[in-house]
Amino acid sequence: MSNMTSNKLPDTVIGVSSLVDFVGYKNLKAIPARIDTGARTSSLWASDISVENEVATFKLFGVGSKYYTGKVVKRPVVGTREVTSSTGHEQTRYVVHMSIRLHGKRLNAKFTLSDRSTQTYPILIGRNTLRGNFLVDSADPGEAMVYKYPEEKKEFTESEAL
Repeated sequence: MSNMTSNKLPDTVIGVSSLVDFVGYKNLKAIPARIDTGARTSSLWASDISVENEVATFKLFGVGSKYYTGKVVKRPVVGTREVTSSTGHEQTRYVVHMSIRLHGKRLNAKFTLSDRSTQTYPILIGRNTLRGNFLVDSADPGEAMVYKYPEEKKEFTESEAL
């Protein structure tokens, strides 16, 4: 028998969207999130971001979001990430830890702070948060199921199998 450790797969399977609760924030429950295994780091819609002495001060979401409370959040900056969007735009973003609950699991996730006002989902959960915790079923629309365009909904009933 080998001394190698087993790479046991997580037993929790989730879809491509989910609902996230922020631990410690009573008004921030069931926020829709996109599950994206193509993104390394999770991303959070933040506004009024400023950094001083390695501490980020920001507001969760933005004025146009129904989840916006205007409450100021302060978190230590744990790093920065060079992020390239799907359109090729590069941007440096601050990274902070936030405690979340995702499918009943409490996680201390790293989030880049960004303006996600033009995105369908205010939160993106990347593979570093998912790794070891969840398997993602790309055929499952998930529990949030927010669609920017009505035709997106039918994508989950289509199959390209022969």
